[in-house]
Amino acid sequence: MWFQCSHVERWTAYSCWLPGSDTYGKNSGKVRLFMEEEMSNTWVMVSEFYGEGSGDLFGAAVSLSPEGTWLAVGAPYYTRNEVKRSGSAYAYREVSESVWQQSGNPMRGVLEESLFGWSVSLSPEGMFLAVGAPEMSDDKSLNGGFVKVFSSKAADGSDWQDYGDPISNGVRGDRFGFSVSIAGDETLQRVAIGAPGNSAVVEGSGLASVYEHSGNGWSNAGDDLLGESQGENLGYAVSLTPSANRLVVGVPKKQMDGEIVGQVQVFNVGDGTLTPAGDKFGLYGEKFGVSVAISNNGKRFFGGATDANLVRVYEDKPIVNFNN
Repeated sequence: MWFQCSHVERWTAYSCWLPGSDTYGKNSGKVRLFMEEEMSNTWVMVSEFYGEGSGDLFGAAVSLSPEGTWLAVGAPYYTRNEVKRSGSAYAYREVSESVWQQSGNPMRGVLEESLFGWSVSLSPEGMFLAVGAPEMSDDKSLNGGFVKVFSSKAADGSDWQDYGDPISNGVRGDRFGFSVSIAGDETLQRVAIGAPGNSAVVEGSGLASVYEHSGNGWSNAGDDLLGESQGENLGYAVSLTPSANRLVVGVPKKQMDGEIVGQVQVFNVGDGTLTPAGDKFGLYGEKFGVSVAISNNGKRFFGGATDANLVRVYEDKPIVNFNN
């Protein structure tokens, strides 16, 4: 059994693959969308979405827009026409109360084993969609990875188009696009991208970058964030606030005294700068930071520790940053 989750104020999307998610073939995958019934304080399933075929792993990534009116789903193992695991991504929108439909055609990966759809992220109003393909390889970089951003000018999302060139640093083994988070508005968009396989400092130390688009293509919005130790995988998870002014980054294999504990780092995002704003470590063996999220106002962040089966929430206080 495997789960992925995206939550906003009144919606939660869960995805899973297990015997019940084999509707269109083994491991085709499905996503279930739940809505909170305020009177009864219970969650009610309102819709299901399905993968197209066997082995797609539809639901490996899910993203709800902050308003809860758009849903993006990744299917990184999508394979058609003998192009294995090229991947696919899908967008859905709420067309009326609790009624959802697919918006536009699926966005397809084109390169074999690129795993397009491994990560997905919707902008606050659902106008922009970022999709990661961390295993993309070309003549220059094996498993270097890339991120592609799409935009839709139509209110119903029926015309998803490329928004700028694909983003890639072209470094072999980076797995650039393993995690992705997009935010901003019509005038300025920022996308945070994790590359946990980066070895700029030491093998597998990891990297996270923020890019911005203000009408002249994608460019770095500050220096890259680099891991410090072998195999710590900085960039395994990233999350931006809707205003794109604060970023959290997961470093799940960060070590302390020779033991893996994990870490979540927080940064303020300014004009061309990424400024540290605090961090928190996990406990021994937890791998804290394997998943991260941040509140809309940037005052709280959430860090998952899969090996401890828990999520911790920290709050930014006036004097001491990010306390329990």
